[in-house]
Amino acid sequence: MIRAIYWCVAAVLLALLGLGFTGAWLEAGDSFAVIRGPVALVTLGWLAIGRCARWVGAMPILAVLAALIPVGWASVRPENTGSSPVTVYQKNMLYKIDGLDQLEADIRANAPDMLTLQEVTDGNRALLAALIDMLPYQHYCSGARVGGVAVASRWPVTPGSKTCAKGLAAMQVDAPDGPLWLASVHLHWPWPYGQRDQAARIMSDVAELAGLRVIGGDFNMVPWSYTLREFQRRTGTKRAGRSRPTFPEFALPIDHVLIPDGLGGATELRPLAGSDHRGLLVRFASGQAAARPDAARISRQSSRP
Repeated sequence: MIRAIYWCVAAVLLALLGLGFTGAWLEAGDSFAVIRGPVALVTLGWLAIGRCARWVGAMPILAVLAALIPVGWASVRPENTGSSPVTVYQKNMLYKIDGLDQLEADIRANAPDMLTLQEVTDGNRALLAALIDMLPYQHYCSGARVGGVAVASRWPVTPGSKTCAKGLAAMQVDAPDGPLWLASVHLHWPWPYGQRDQAARIMSDVAELAGLRVIGGDFNMVPWSYTLREFQRRTGTKRAGRSRPTFPEFALPIDHVLIPDGLGGATELRPLAGSDHRGLLVRFASGQAAARPDAARISRQSSRP
């Protein structure tokens, strides 16, 4: 009887873990990918108990350890910024942010080249006005109940390039090494909410922007998920640097900056500064993107469905 109960619990845990790998086929799969780390650790502990009782062989334990590899690698992979890095400050401001002074001070202290913001409302949009001296080229797109999205840059905007979509603000900037699309993204929570359909629409919108892209955002999704991997594939980008727990309430890495592939990248957590998300400062190599001979090819490939 005890053994039967043990294997029932083990089967449930293994099923929950396995569901996290089904995001390409099941919309709910990515929701289970979010909890892959905790579920894998609980499953390991449970299988270890059975191992001690000689009910479990080594293979199930090795399988669970293999499932943890993408989670661990996202947090420890090598970082590289180059000698003169480009800097991006990514922040979900929180629509009801408690004051703007701390956030403004931290942005000024880090002096980013580009800024991506989410949950921008009529109440906290004053931050953009306050930063206009250092980030004079700005673009804001209104949103739903929790606010819109915005981008800002120290570099001039290409005339006529500003674009808006639901959960997306983008503009092309004249960076020192060539034109670069800067985009801010805010995805819904995953299933049972509407993340999958919204993400598909935004991927298509971004893929139509010909050229290299830098995309900062609150993706509400972890790096090892199908949705985030597909977002990178469709937009010709790679997640910069290591994952960081930007949503400290559940220690989740759900804010990311995606950059052109091959430019390295390093990430640094910034304070909450009145929000429920920590800021993310990203540095990546400059002087390479515009000169890469495969830039046009990447743009064409990422525009394909």
